[in-house]
Parts: sequence; structure tokens; C-alpha cells
Amino acid sequence: MTNLTISLVLAYVLLGVSQVTEDLAADPLSKPMWALRPTFGKMLLIAATWFTRPFVDAGHSQQVARGIAFAIPKVILPFAMVVMFSWVCIIAAEYWFDNLPLQILTVAVLLIIGGRVVMPWVSLLMMPVSWLIALPLDWLFPLKESDNAKKALRWCKNCEHHKPSARYEDIIGGSWRAEAMPRISELPCDIAAEALDVWERYFSLELNHRALYPKDCPYFERRT
Repeated sequence: MTNLTISLVLAYVLLGVSQVTEDLAADPLSKPMWALRPTFGKMLLIAATWFTRPFVDAGHSQQVARGIAFAIPKVILPFAMVVMFSWVCIIAAEYWFDNLPLQILTVAVLLIIGGRVVMPWVSLLMMPVSWLIALPLDWLFPLKESDNAKKALRWCKNCEHHKPSARYEDIIGGSWRAEAMPRISELPCDIAAEALDVWERYFSLELNHRALYPKDCPYFERRT
């Protein structure tokens, strides 16, 4: 029980530190306000409340229920992974050494090395689990835009340059969800090459910050 408790505390602290470093290392356009003028107190607050970030983002999304539903596994899965890895490091250190300082040093070294080498592979192995969780959530909370929003927004569906693309526009498995921008021919835009800056900026966003199409495109021409 003691090892598990220590693992929980370690995971909480490590993920808090990870959130702080991620915010500080972000590019100027996506950097949060606190990171523009960081202080030690702000860093402590962000590290202590790292688990609230996905829920705060969900609260600012157009579909709050969907955002919250996806925020829960986004918090739980990384936390569970780090807890398990920390627990393995502690067990290994206790197995190798009886001396407490050596055990602490070993755990620290294993966490540093594992964070660079092991955790990326663990994350890859966890991707099928993430997909299995995401599929029913996508079905229960489908991505949609209100009718008023569709009329008011300067988005692809209302644009003269829009072209249908089933491969891109599939709500569940479409390439709009991809991490990297797909081929230009796959984008739902007749002038995708001319509007390349818009699409590159769109695919640089995290998935939970995207709508189905880029918003406020400067090349938008309302369809008549």
C-alpha cells in the first residue's frame, strides 16, 4: 500500500511538472497567459491543478458535454500510466538495494531514463485503448454545429470554394482528426494550395481545439 501511495504522489507531481514545462515551451501563439510572465507561485498553481486543464478547455468549447466526456480519459489514462511506471521503478529499486538513499536515487534515475525511453513506447501501446474509449464517446457525443452557427460562421460549408471530401469530413474517422495535414487533394477546398497557411495553422491545433473546418478563413467567399 505504501508503494502505491508513493506512486500516486509521484505521478501527480510529475504530471504537474510536465504541464508547467509544456506551457513554458509552447510557441508564442499558443502559450497560455500565465507563461508569458511566469512566476514561481504561478508555476506551483499550474502544477497543482494540471488535471483541470482539459475540463477548462471543455468549458470553453462549443459542445461542453462532449469536451468533458473526452477530458475524463485524457486525465485518467496518462495518470494511470505514470502511476504504473512509478510503481515498477519503486519495486525494482527495493529489489536491487536495501539502502534507502540508494533506493531513492535508483527511482529517480529510472524515472528520468524511463521518461525519455520507456514512456513514449508505453504511450504507443496505449493508443488502441484510447481509440476504444474514443469510439463510444464519439457515438454518444457526436461533433456537430448548430444551424445558427452554420449560417453565421465563415466556414467551409458556406464558402464558394468548398468541395465535398468524404475522406476528410467523416465525423468519426475523417482526416480532419489527423495530427499531420493530409494531402492537399484531400482537403475540402478548391483553393487549398492558395490557402495553405490557413490549413497549416488549423492542423497545428490540438484536436480538442478544432471544429470540423477552419474558422474565419481570410479566403472565405460566401456561397450565393
